[in-house]
Amino acid sequence: MSKGLEAIRAQRARLVQRAAVERDELAALLERWSRPLAVVDRGLTFLSSLRKSAPLLGVSVGLGVAALAIARPRSIAGWLQGGLAAWRAVRSFGVWQGRRRLRRRG
Repeated sequence: MSKGLEAIRAQRARLVQRAAVERDELAALLERWSRPLAVVDRGLTFLSSLRKSAPLLGVSVGLGVAALAIARPRSIAGWLQGGLAAWRAVRSFGVWQGRRRLRRRG
């Protein structure tokens, strides 16, 4: 085999080894960032879903606060009970809306 071809193969072997070492270093570096990036990804997903449901959420919160203001609970516990009841009503409305959409499609 020619000396030139041997030199090329030796250089290729060194480069392959170097690439493997750099790949391992990069994997170790990215390993530290995987958890923080997952948190950011979940936050962005939450914001996206919040943006899509903002009108319904705004109306729901407004109606809940109005209902609590009309009921005028005497204590924090009363406000919490009223808030829980409003939350359940909003959730049941969402379930009802989902079923209604499914009936339209089906």
